[in-house]
Amino acid sequence: MDLEKNADRRHAFVFHGKGIEYFGIWLVNAFLTIITLGIYLPWAVVKTRKYICSKTELSGAFFSYHAKGSAIFVSWLLFFILYVIFVVVLVNQKVVAASIMLLLFVLFIPWGIVLSLRYQALMTRLNGIRFSFHCSLLRAWWVMMGCPLLLMIACALILFGFMKAMPSPDSLNGLIVNTIILVLMAFILLGIINGISMAMWMRMFAGSSSFDNLRFSAFINTKQCIKISMLSYLMLLPFIGVLIKINAPLFSEVSLSIMSGLSQSEIEANIFANHIDVIVTSYLIYFLAILVCVGYLLTACRNYFWSALTLGNNIRFSSTLNFSHMVWLLLSNFALVAVTCGLAYPWAKIRLLRYMASHSEVIGSLEDIQDSDEVMKLGFMTVLSRGLIVTIPFT
Repeated sequence: MDLEKNADRRHAFVFHGKGIEYFGIWLVNAFLTIITLGIYLPWAVVKTRKYICSKTELSGAFFSYHAKGSAIFVSWLLFFILYVIFVVVLVNQKVVAASIMLLLFVLFIPWGIVLSLRYQALMTRLNGIRFSFHCSLLRAWWVMMGCPLLLMIACALILFGFMKAMPSPDSLNGLIVNTIILVLMAFILLGIINGISMAMWMRMFAGSSSFDNLRFSAFINTKQCIKISMLSYLMLLPFIGVLIKINAPLFSEVSLSIMSGLSQSEIEANIFANHIDVIVTSYLIYFLAILVCVGYLLTACRNYFWSALTLGNNIRFSSTLNFSHMVWLLLSNFALVAVTCGLAYPWAKIRLLRYMASHSEVIGSLEDIQDSDEVMKLGFMTVLSRGLIVTIPFT
């Protein structure tokens, strides 16, 4: 009976951060970053993460973050030196050398991300116990570059073939219909690419992560990821339709102005004089569309990933984020930050973190987890990769 109770025991996350506390940290970080011309930024990043981790509680234990600003600074400095060398080689028209450097950098990205995720995991602890991340470089390259590239090439060929197979339009209405069909096809194909890539990322991230003596795993359904991705893209279509409708008079006026021989400066002056309300409204609709799309994608991906995630054999996870609440939170935070010219950003971030923590749970017994003495090996690639701060949106 006790074992059954421990297996179903729910441990809720609690975020104790306060806006006024984080505002002080954020203000100091911004001031020091500005007066040092950006040099202090690595320490600012570390200080922010340390505060967020120290205020996140799970079953009476708090997270902690042990990375150092100097380690990230050295990484960024190395990246800057390599960039300067690349520019010098390019300016001196050493095309072969510049191409080799660019190719090596592209090939380095998956390796660097893996090493960065491992470093960030080892620097993060819960109740003194470390996380870790181990992924083969071949798998990382395939997930991050190989498969997405092949999918994009295949989708481009499909679109090209579909466009060739379509009958030539004999009127303006026919051209509009063909364009709409191609846009819908592009949206569907992009949704499929994004869904497949998302599923692969979820499997790789879960299967490569561990909480010392226990391994994470996740049974991810690719079809479900494609469905989530396509719905997020399709949510943009009504907004696109509204934008086309309210901008139709503007497009007509621009076309007539061009036909009448007006200069570009005269056309722009007429647009701002007669359609400034349309322009402002269009930007507001655009930002609203992005917030709705991002809100759905963030909510659906996180809820699905957490529901599929397990740690060891008995520990499960639960995320119950609400789509409408998330959209409202993002929208109100955006308005709050915009109205205050950025000063309310700390409160906006604390609101989001508190909401996400309050809807996240760990289900199972946490008593048998033990710490290990894993230490990350030093090397040029390890030192270089520490500055690649990678954010995984579905965690």
